[in-house]
Amino acid sequence: MDAIQLEEFRALRASVRERAIARVLLLAMTWLGWAALATAIMLVVPAPLLLTVPLVVLLAAFEVNLGTVRAAERVSNYLRVVFEERRGVSGWETASADLAGRHPSSVGDPLFMWVFVAVLCANYLCVVIALPETADPTARAREDSLDLALVTALHLTLVLRFVLARRSLQAGRTRELERLRAVTGSEIREDRSPG
Repeated sequence: MDAIQLEEFRALRASVRERAIARVLLLAMTWLGWAALATAIMLVVPAPLLLTVPLVVLLAAFEVNLGTVRAAERVSNYLRVVFEERRGVSGWETASADLAGRHPSSVGDPLFMWVFVAVLCANYLCVVIALPETADPTARAREDSLDLALVTALHLTLVLRFVLARRSLQAGRTRELERLRAVTGSEIREDRSPG
């Protein structure tokens, strides 16, 4: 490895490490922020529709987390293809990918999907608690059922988004690796061509 390649390798490994740290910090702050926002709404104005606001925070954090995981996996795949497979060595990237392929349960949940689902369930519980109680149950029944139906649909849509994102991430790993192999292979051919 020449000096430029060594610097690239170090920078890319640092990028993966920094993204992992930033991601965990972001998620911790998001869940604390969600809890603070939901608690404030429950204490000040416990309205079911208002409790959809914390869902925006939750969805934004999930999307940022998903993008960060995808970017880190892309960098890891690049390191595997360029710095390991080209040289015929099996380093960390190859070993961890092989372990994940043979034992999928060892990968864990990089999206923290089940934590997001748990927070979503807690948010829905807040919605149910925030439904107003009236002396006459039929007085607001129709309006409350519309609010509850809308909020339920939003919560279910988020669960569906989480599940689809997780499946997409899992399915895209192999395709991404093959695309990188093709791209880096074509770059090698171009570099070796005369002129």
